[in-house]
Formats: sequence, C-alpha cells, structure tokens
Amino acid sequence: SNISNLIDSINLKQNYKYGKELEFNHDINNFDDTSKELIDILNIIDTYDYNRVNNTKNILINDYIFDKLINIYKNNYIEINKIDYFIKLDEIIFNVTIDENYILNNDFNYKYIISNNNIYLIDEDNKIINKIKDDGNINFYKFSLENKGMDISIIKDKFSSDIYDRYHEIIKIDDKIKNNFKLSNLIIEAYFDYENYNILIDVKIIKDSNLISIDDLSIVDKLKYEKFEKYIYSLGFKDNKIEDIDLVYNFLTMDFSYLKELANIYLSDSIKNKKVNTFSGSVRIVYENNMAYAFYDELNYSKEELYKILDNIKNRKKFVILKDDKIIDLDNNSYEIYDTIVDLNLDLKNLLNKKEIPMYQVLKYNYYKNNLELDHYLSNMVNDLNNFKELDFKISDDIKANLRDYQIEGFKFLSVLDKYNLSGILADDMGLGKTLEVISLFASKDINMPIIVVSPKSLIFNWENEFLKFYPLAKVKAIVGAPDIRHDIISNIDNNKKIIYLTSYDSLRLDIDYYNNTYFRYIILDEAQYIKNVGAKKTLNVKMLKGDVKVALSGTPIENNVIDLWSIFDFLMPGYLENLTSFKRKYQNDSNNFTKIIAKKCAPFILRRIKEDVLLDLPKKYEKIVSCEMDNNQKMIYDAYRLKAQDEIKDDTKKFDILPMLTRLREICISPSLFMLDYNHKSAKIDLVMDIINDYIKDGHKILIFSSFVKALNLLEVKLYNLNIKYLLLTGKNSSKERMSMVDEFNNDFDIKVFLISLKAGGTGLNLVGADTVVHLDPWWNVSAEMQATDRTYRIGQTKNVEVIKVVCENSIEQRVIELQNIKKDVFDKIINDSSLYKNLSLDDLNYILK
Repeated sequence: SNISNLIDSINLKQNYKYGKELEFNHDINNFDDTSKELIDILNIIDTYDYNRVNNTKNILINDYIFDKLINIYKNNYIEINKIDYFIKLDEIIFNVTIDENYILNNDFNYKYIISNNNIYLIDEDNKIINKIKDDGNINFYKFSLENKGMDISIIKDKFSSDIYDRYHEIIKIDDKIKNNFKLSNLIIEAYFDYENYNILIDVKIIKDSNLISIDDLSIVDKLKYEKFEKYIYSLGFKDNKIEDIDLVYNFLTMDFSYLKELANIYLSDSIKNKKVNTFSGSVRIVYENNMAYAFYDELNYSKEELYKILDNIKNRKKFVILKDDKIIDLDNNSYEIYDTIVDLNLDLKNLLNKKEIPMYQVLKYNYYKNNLELDHYLSNMVNDLNNFKELDFKISDDIKANLRDYQIEGFKFLSVLDKYNLSGILADDMGLGKTLEVISLFASKDINMPIIVVSPKSLIFNWENEFLKFYPLAKVKAIVGAPDIRHDIISNIDNNKKIIYLTSYDSLRLDIDYYNNTYFRYIILDEAQYIKNVGAKKTLNVKMLKGDVKVALSGTPIENNVIDLWSIFDFLMPGYLENLTSFKRKYQNDSNNFTKIIAKKCAPFILRRIKEDVLLDLPKKYEKIVSCEMDNNQKMIYDAYRLKAQDEIKDDTKKFDILPMLTRLREICISPSLFMLDYNHKSAKIDLVMDIINDYIKDGHKILIFSSFVKALNLLEVKLYNLNIKYLLLTGKNSSKERMSMVDEFNNDFDIKVFLISLKAGGTGLNLVGADTVVHLDPWWNVSAEMQATDRTYRIGQTKNVEVIKVVCENSIEQRVIELQNIKKDVFDKIINDSSLYKNLSLDDLNYILK
C-alpha cells in the first residue's frame, strides 16, 4: 500500500505482514524475474526522486521510465489509461494531406499505437514495430506513416483506384492539384419508403449529371458503388426491400450518418412520420380502507394493448407494433416496468384494475422506485421505515433497564413495523440484547391481544427470567408440560387479552391444530434459523400461526445458504420473495447478481448490528488456530476411512451417502475411541487441549470448551476429574432450569475453571461472560454455529479480552474445512453484511477435504 515502504523493505530484507496470517520476507531473491525488473525501476525512481510522493500507491513517471516498463511487461497484460503519447486505432484522427507539390504528409505525433489489445511502438523512422493486423484504415495509416514526405506524383495515375477511393474520407488534397488526379465524381442517390411493414429502396446512379446503369461504371466508380451496395445488403435489403420485421425496426431506429457518407439519401414522409415510441407509465399503489391496492397507471394503452406489450417483453422482444401501426420500443425501462408488475404478482390481463396486495409488497418501492408510485400515506410508511432511527417512539416506564443507544434504535425498528402491521428480522449479533428490545416493544404497546414467542425448548426458561428481570408486570405463561396440559392452555387463550405465551418449536409442531381459533398481535420466533429447512414439519407448522406482526430473531438468519433466508421470509411475508422453484433457479444461474437483488429487496425488513460497531466498550477478541499431528495409530485409521470415503464419491449422487463417513473422520481427529471401544492409544488433540487448559487456568483464565461430540467432552471430563480441576458439563440431557443454574454457578464461582458444552445444546441462549477463553474442539462447516458458541462469552457484560482457539489436526479433514471456510464466506454476509458468497457442499468440496 506504500511504494516507499516497499522499497525500504526490499533493501533491508524485512518481513512484512499482509492481513492477519500471511507474512512475506522482502528479500529480492523471493521475487520473480519480472518483479525484479520492476523493483530495479522503482529503485531508480527512489534514488533520483522522479516526482516521488511519500505514502502513496502511485508514482509519476517520465517517458524514459515508461518505455522501460512497456519493455518489461512485453507479452503481459497492463492497463493503459489516457496518455498523451498513446493512441488507439479506433481513436486515430490525424490528417493525411497531399500538398501542391504532391508531397504526402500527416500530423501524427504519437509514440505508441494500441490495436486489438496490443501495443505497438512507432520508431524514429515512423515505422510500426511488428506487424499490425488489417483493422479499418490501418494499412493506409501505416503507408502514410512510413512514407511521410513521399512525392505522390509518381503514382498519381493509380492513386485514385488504389488509394483515394478506399481512403478518401481521411485524405485532404490541395485544390490546386486535385484536377490532375483521376477521382470519381459518381453520385449515388438512395430513396427509402415504408409500406406494409416493409422498407423499400430505389437507387439512382448519376455521373456527370446523367443517369447511368451499373454496367456503365468505371473501375474507380465501381469500387465506390460496391462499398454502398455492400452496406445496403448488411442492413437486410434483398430485391430492394427489407421484409424481416426485426430488420425493419433496426432500420427505423438506426443512425444514418455512415449511409450519408456513401450516398445522398431521401426518406419518404411515411418513414419520417414513423415515430418509434417508448413504453411509458408506471405502477401505482394506493392505500384505501386499510388495504393497499396496485394497478398500472397509463391512459395511452387499452387493456389489450398492454397485454400485447407485456407479452412481447416476456418473450424478450425489442419492440412491438400495435393495431394503429404504432411501434413501441421495448428498452431497458420497459423490462424494469415488467419486472415490477411480475414481482408484485399483478394480473397481466387486468393491469388497469386495482388489485389488493399485502402491505409489505409496498416496500419493493425501494427497489423499483423508478417505475413505482405511492400515494401520500404509503410514501410516509416507506420513509418511516427507511428512517426509523429519527422517529419518536417512547419506551414504557415499565421496562426496568437502561437501553443502550443501538437498543433504542432496535426498539424503534420494531415499533415502526408494529405501526404499519409489517414484519421483519432483528438480525443483531449474538449477545447484543435482541430479547430486551422485543420485551420493550411488548411493554410499550397498549393492546388487548395475545402474544406468542416461539423458541428452542432450552430457552423458554431464559425468556421467563428476562421478563421477570426487565418487565415484571408482564403476564407471561409458558406452554409446557404434558400434551393435555399444553392443549388446555392453548384452548383457553383469549383473543382479547394481552398475555405473552411461550412455547417451543417442538411443542408447536405437536400442538398446531389447537391454535386454529387463535389470532396473535405479535408472533416472535427466537433463533429463527430453526425454520431454515423449508420442508420440515417444524417449519411448516410455525407458518400456520396467524397474527398481525411477525418478527424473526436470529444472529444468523443464513446459516448454510440463501434458501435459509427464503424460508424465514416465507414465514414473515409469504409471496414477498418469488416461489421457491424460481428463486432457486435464478440463484443457481446467476448467484452473484441475484444475491445483490435479494439483499436490496430484503434490506428494509432486516436490522443488523455487529458488536464491533455498537459496543465500543467491548474488549477485543483474538482468534487463533492451534494444530496438532495425529500419532501413527490414529493416522493409520484416518487414512483407511479417508480412502474408503473417496471411493464412495465417484459421482455427485453419492454425496450425501458419505456424510456419516465424514463424521467418522472428524471423530478420528479427536480420538478413534469415540467409536472404537478397544482403542487404547493416546489422542494428540485431547493431550493438546489439556495442555491449553493447564496453561490457561494457571494464568487465571476461565474456559469454555465446545464440541459436536458429547463423547469427546466425556474424554476431557475424565482428565479434568483426575487432575482435580473443577468443571461443569452441559449436554442436551440438561433441562432449561439446570442450564440456567449452571450458568449462574460458572459465572459466579471462580473455582470452576472449565465449562464443557455440546455445541448443539449450548450454542445459543447462554450468557457466560465469566469465561474469557473459548476452545472449539472440532471445527466444522457451520461457522455461524461456532460464532454463536463464541458469543456465549463475547457479549454485553464482558470486561476481559476474549481468546478463541480452534484446535485442528494437520493434514486432515479439519484443516481442509478451515481452508474452505476462508474461501467460501457465508452468503449471510453477502446479503446482510455485503460480503462474499457461500455454497453448499459440492462434489469438488468433498474431494478437496478428502485429499
């Protein structure tokens, strides 16, 4: 990033870090040959201070240095911007002249020519180094360059036929000698007419004021006429007419400037009056009787004409001809209007009639604002949602907490959704207080309707505690217990009372039929990524709940791919994103561009803040990867399973068949004893983790250890017990109350140094700020799950720096996974944070991690 520092680094042979991981020694011998030559030039600039500018990526250079650079990068690609001694062939505008003494001259003063992406040097004798492919007038330019100062009189007899007829546009001949050249004075007149969707042509050839035929043309005249005839043929004329309707359209919209150079042209009134119109109008949405209605607002077209125009757009036509012979040009704006209509699910055959649409469709205005008009009420709604931070929503005095500024903004975002009966996603980083923001919304609204919060079973007790802590006046009822108890609670929900109900995804799946007569003011999904699997019964049943405002809470609304987000939006606002089949197809065909479209359409409904941006007082987080080498026994078993897995994936159809084998490979990286009862050898990874534990607790640290495998935690548990190190173990077998009890115990008892947690059971809903070190025993694809686990301690309330350690076996599936994680960043970032794209496991991915 700094040329001056680069040169100093090279001369001193210094090491330099690029980003967090890559370090490079700038010894000149570490550079390739081309780079060494460039460095020599930079040293020259540095030594003689040719316009050197400190702290910059750019250096001004002179002609001498530029010539050296061009020579270095011979046969390589470089980018050339506008430079005074450069000229592109298609930009050549120098004049070629023949003066009264018959001397050929030109005013060319460039050193280089660019042609067909190649750079050619003009030497001191005006000769072009290397052969240039014939490109337009290049042969004559080459001739005029290399023969500058030539007496043209010696070839004047052949000048007209060999040179002038071909290059007359760029040659200026002195009037005093013009008559001495045998130049063509042929006049071509072309008359064009429009009739019955055809273009007709009539050509007259005039020589010395007389009409002549083609047979009477001289060699010189014939060259001129053939040039005209060739161009006319290229326009689509056959037997003096254009019949193809697409070519007729092209003719009516063409630029006639080149044709005018070839002939005198005359257009009939029928062509002059044949105006090509652009498709006009826009979609309007109005708010009437508490509903939004959309329709096409354009009085110039009938219903039938509109349908014909849109049908032609659908079939990717460039134009359409209506009944009155009016031509409508279907430009890019026409296609955008069509996209607007289709995306709002309007009926193409009844566009002039108002159609009721969901209020959330109005927010597509942010994407289609050039072709979408809103009435005053709806404009205010869009403006409020886009500028919610400026709105004045008061937090209830019943909330027993001082919200941070960003939490107040989150409350305002939810409040503006509530104001307009819209739904959305609160996608704040884990640990920023999404629960408090939602509870603040509940407290601030004076409503007489029930509310429901759906969460993982393990978090219900956590929600109860949060209500007691922040909103003690709330009437909260957990739908838990045996089926008959739950069903009794649900059956007695009063649609006219403000009671907050808590249930789990699993309970809801079993109880959904009992909610048929219940209508909620708010439906809140906590850890909404639980409904990412589109076809899962859990997902389908959640979407059967009825209510006004739906809010999804998730720090990771996209865990695997963009379909996760589609599923959440299908719950929040069905139909806002197109149907799943079309959505998948567009995503697979053009994932990069389509992801940008999704991001823009979804943006009004998603609020996302990350810790680093809003928690300025949050301490730093450090991440590192610690590797270990498998011992011989472990490696032998690993290689056997790896080879077996490679045999299983000869084609993509076997991709999912080997997933259990991938799990086996991950287990072997920890210890084969996780599934081999008679395996009694040491585990390099377990030993390394124990070393980390011993070293870190000596320095006063408290440690969270996450693993996907409970048996792996059991191995550590035995080691900790034998060393009298106090620990806790949390798995899926622990109840919600036990979880909360363990959290309090770990955070408040300094003697408990280690908390062993299964990733699935403890990756969400825990506040473990008592720890300052996180160890991931077995990293895997789902980086989001790892982040969630890390954020059990890296959250509000943490006062110490947090260190995150990933323990990885060298030359294993784990190392390959880490590499692929770095290559394929989550699509979550692409849409929510605008980073790069992630895709599911492909056959290439599997081959890569098994190599």
